[in-house]
Amino acid sequence: MLRQFSSPLGENQDLHVAVDSHGNAFVADFDNHHILLLDADLSLRRVIIYEHRLNDKPRRLCYREQSGQLMTASEYGGVTVFEVLFR
Repeated sequence: MLRQFSSPLGENQDLHVAVDSHGNAFVADFDNHHILLLDADLSLRRVIIYEHRLNDKPRRLCYREQSGQLMTASEYGGVTVFEVLFR
């Protein structure tokens, strides 16, 4: 094991991850109803999508780096597309 992430936001049983070419990781935090952004060292940078922006708890996600689109699939089958802007 090279790195490990433990969420400071609570007890997580269901995390799903997508990684960009810089090693940033997008994490679908099902239990806390958030999308997290971690840096290449797996340190939490910030919550990038909060509960009120999601239609349902995020189950899966996919990041298209070329377009900056982050797609999330919800618990009940809906898909939401977000544009991710890095600062």
